[in-house]
This record gives sequence, structure tokens and C-alpha cells, in this order.
Amino acid sequence: MENAKIVISTDADKDLEKMVLAVNDGFQAGRVRKNELASWIIRFFEDGHFAKQIQAIRSDHFDEVAHLESVIKQIKAARDGEGSVELNSLLAPVLQRQKTVLPRPIKKAIADKSAKETE
Repeated sequence: MENAKIVISTDADKDLEKMVLAVNDGFQAGRVRKNELASWIIRFFEDGHFAKQIQAIRSDHFDEVAHLESVIKQIKAARDGEGSVELNSLLAPVLQRQKTVLPRPIKKAIADKSAKETE
């Protein structure tokens, strides 16, 4: 089996370590290493659960600024004769999210984006 590398958060690494310890506790017929468990979890999740969780994953990683930038591109394309847009439907994800999540201050979002671009 070929190996690939991924980077995970420190919290995820701590959780993975706890899971490795739990799997290996009392397991006399072998030993599971962290990379093996991570691979098993990913394969298991992808095989039976991933498709059902796509929307939740997207929701957890929704970026209002990125979405609004996409909306602006679509509006500009429509203005330049490349179709039409329904502004209410394009803005619906942002408006819906504001009802359920306290939005980050727009200045912080812009500062975060600027910091990412300079990295």
C-alpha cells in the first residue's frame, strides 16, 4: 500500500491518539498505528457516510466573503451578457446563515482574507 501525507489540526491529532489508545487497549492480536487508524476511518467514512455528510461539511466550512465574491463574479458575467442571475437566490445562503450563526465582523473577514493572500 502506498502512503500519502496529510496535515491535521492539533485537536484532531489528540482525538486520533485517544482513539488509537482505545483500539489497542486489550487488543492482543495486533497493534494499530495512528496512520493505519486514520486511513481506516477515512476509508470507512467515504464508503458509507461521506455522501450523506457533504452538505454538513460545506456548511461547516462556509465562507461568507468567498460566497459573496462568487456572487459578484456571476453578476458581472450576467452584466456582460453571459446569462442572468436571480440575486435573492444567490444571496440566500448568506442570509440564511446570518439567521443561524453570529456573523464575523466584516472587517475581521477582510483582514483574515488579506492575511491568507500574503502567506
